[in-house]
Amino acid sequence: MTGLTVGTGFACHAHVCLSRHPGSVLFASILLSPCAHALPDDMLIALAVDAPPCLDGALDEAMWKNAPVLTRLTQVEPQPGKPMTEFTELRVVYDRTAIYLGVRCHDRDPARIRCRGRERDGSVLSGDHVVFFFDTFKDRRNGYAFAVSPDEGRWDALVSNHFTANTDWDGIWEVRARIDERGWTAEIAIPFKTINYDPASDSWGFNFGRSIARKGESGRWSSPRPEALIHYAANAGTLAGLRDLPDNLGVEVAPYALGRLRHSQGRDSSLSGDAGLDVRWRITPGLNATLSINTDFAETEVDQRQINFTRFPLFYPEKRDFFLEDSGIYRFADLNEELFIPYFTRRIGLSTAGERVPILGAGKLAGRVGNHELGVTTAMLDEAYGVESKAVFAGRISKPVWGESTVGMIATAGDPQSNGDNALFGFDYRHQTAEWLGDETLVANLFYLNTLTEPEHADSYGGHAYGMGLSWPGDQINIALQAAEISAGFNPALGFIKRNDVRYYGSDWRYLVRPSDPAWWQWISFVYANQTYTDLDNELQTLSHSFYPLVLRTAGNDEFSLGVTDTRDSPQFPFTLPGNVVVPAGSYDMLAYETKVKFAETRALSGETGLRWGDYYGGDWRSAFANMWWIPGSLAAYGLSYDYNQFKLPGGDIDSHLMSLWLVLRFTPVIRWSNLVQYDTISDTIGFNSRFSWEYRSGHRFDAVLSQLYWDSPDDFQLLDSELVGKIGMQIRF
Repeated sequence: MTGLTVGTGFACHAHVCLSRHPGSVLFASILLSPCAHALPDDMLIALAVDAPPCLDGALDEAMWKNAPVLTRLTQVEPQPGKPMTEFTELRVVYDRTAIYLGVRCHDRDPARIRCRGRERDGSVLSGDHVVFFFDTFKDRRNGYAFAVSPDEGRWDALVSNHFTANTDWDGIWEVRARIDERGWTAEIAIPFKTINYDPASDSWGFNFGRSIARKGESGRWSSPRPEALIHYAANAGTLAGLRDLPDNLGVEVAPYALGRLRHSQGRDSSLSGDAGLDVRWRITPGLNATLSINTDFAETEVDQRQINFTRFPLFYPEKRDFFLEDSGIYRFADLNEELFIPYFTRRIGLSTAGERVPILGAGKLAGRVGNHELGVTTAMLDEAYGVESKAVFAGRISKPVWGESTVGMIATAGDPQSNGDNALFGFDYRHQTAEWLGDETLVANLFYLNTLTEPEHADSYGGHAYGMGLSWPGDQINIALQAAEISAGFNPALGFIKRNDVRYYGSDWRYLVRPSDPAWWQWISFVYANQTYTDLDNELQTLSHSFYPLVLRTAGNDEFSLGVTDTRDSPQFPFTLPGNVVVPAGSYDMLAYETKVKFAETRALSGETGLRWGDYYGGDWRSAFANMWWIPGSLAAYGLSYDYNQFKLPGGDIDSHLMSLWLVLRFTPVIRWSNLVQYDTISDTIGFNSRFSWEYRSGHRFDAVLSQLYWDSPDDFQLLDSELVGKIGMQIRF
């Protein structure tokens, strides 16, 4: 069976639908010639049509019969290289408004199709689904990923810098799906205004995959290798035949209005209203400018609680759409929160305690200019929490060099959490090839950064950070190496950093073995990692070795692991743990163990649970944890997160319980009600967050959010704070 066939009657339909595209007539005649079979296996032809399909999931229009069809999917799991056990058909058509995908997923046992994701994002990828990727500029670096489930669940992500998938991005697109006696079908419409692309190009990078949950089976069209995820742009095939696409320029206006009712202990209730506006202008096909006036994030989900049992700050991920949309542009040298991040958007509009700081206005310029990728963000913050009103700025520019490699610069200005000032500047080089040792990927990074800090009532000071990284993200062999120096004066005020005045050396090593016949296990791996921190005089501060002699994945996609970590830590100053337990300065040798079971996401009951125990700063540590979800079907999802920690230390004992409970109801793919309760014994407070969301029209949304905080006092529960917000927002495109 070939990977691309042409449906009966294509010639007649092409004459009608391509008559407005003279160049496409010649293209279609070539496609229908006797040598049409000579098309590459990794190329699919999209069919131009005059009118859109009726989006009902039926695939009964003539255009779907006439469009070229992709059928060849190869297993990625559990048996890489073998054909998928169920047949799949994909067709792509387009008009002047949108690109449409028609999918037929044959299944010999449709009663066992698992539907678990009837919502935006959520559990879409844990049940049966199809996923596809567009590299719309065919730059082998960036693009868009989408996934669809049989119950019309949607998942999307903005892909940047080869590997980074921003799953918090939500584009405007539609899907209709249905299950029948032959399996399930889906019709998907992605408006051209939702994505950026080059209208002068007649082809995009493209990939397509399918997952069958009950079999633990996933397959892919192009580059079906376990280590190459579907959104890896360098491994995509080609979607050709895209002729005379619209230039896609224009303006999008997104106004909002809200009402807020708030009550705090000891204060009278207050009722207030507010409004704001986002204006987005697509200046060129690849460059967008956004202006936000009186920015509000009432629809943003609350942070999940954490308790800090370390001497370093905790990291909370960004959740606000305004900053997430173009966040991949600012990714620098593959750095993450374990070392530092030079630009971290949570510094804008949030205080050190996580309280909201009003943003009077913000502007962004993001996209590409020629072969450069550009990002500029500026925001004006209102006076709050003792910090004066001020402007902050971040800019990033990068350019492709030597195939898949990139060179770039980054700069930030402003300190949003003090009345002083701060600036950062640096450059990075990322070398990547997907053809190392034949078809393996190799990535290397170099970076250098400088900061200048001007405190309000002290002398200014500067600092630097530089380093390098090397990674081979293979399937059987996976290696990552990193080294860096961070000076004492390095202070990225618009970034995130755990520690400075250090030299760092770290590595991760994994060796994975797959059986020839995965009857009951898919693979077994052996993992080793180490981290070394010294001061700039090379005196040891922290040294850790982690060894996992057994990480086993079963045929059902469950995982079991055993690990041990040996750590020597030498804090130079005392630090305080929760419960006012003081750990003195000194040198501590600690040996800790972990055992963990992870249940496959495709199961109704999924998640992970385990135990940790060992030494901790001169005492003993015992921990039990569980993060579980029970999703019996499309309507409801129930979640539990529990973390218990017991410390018996020379400075005192700590008994800590942290629990979170979720109830998520997905009434329809566009109506969702989520509820979260969080409690911990350190603060003795209960947080409740209830959020009702209704996308009553594409790009138009209503949110009602109730947030409450209770104190678990010795006598009873006392309401400390309560806020009810109703917000309506819409997107109007011109």
